[in-house]
Amino acid sequence: MRKNTEQVIRAWEHDRPERSSASIWTDGHNIWSYQTPIAVEVLKENGEIGLVMNVTRYSPTTSEQQSAIRAELASYIVRTVDGMPRGDTFIEVARSGKCAPAGGWCGVPGCACGGREGNGNGQRKGEVS
Repeated sequence: MRKNTEQVIRAWEHDRPERSSASIWTDGHNIWSYQTPIAVEVLKENGEIGLVMNVTRYSPTTSEQQSAIRAELASYIVRTVDGMPRGDTFIEVARSGKCAPAGGWCGVPGCACGGREGNGNGQRKGEVS
């Protein structure tokens, strides 16, 4: 895994923004490849956090970043979405009911990014099991 990708993943785990590279960065909630979000934080109704992963193929660099996120943050990933255009549209899709599996996730757009409680394993972001 590239150093910049690892720094961004670790920053996301600790709710910190990190932008040491133009090709991958985080605002502490979402992980971006260039100007396109590739992992969007969502909140389950039970208060645990998760990630909706954008698996659309854009470039070799983005594919490498997506693979690293899937490997390092697998326990957070609750759903994948393919076929998204470049840009920030994915954030709205990931947080809307259109992307929610039945019965588990908040279907209200914008409901994520509050009250982060865990990753589905009873852990908070950054905790090691």
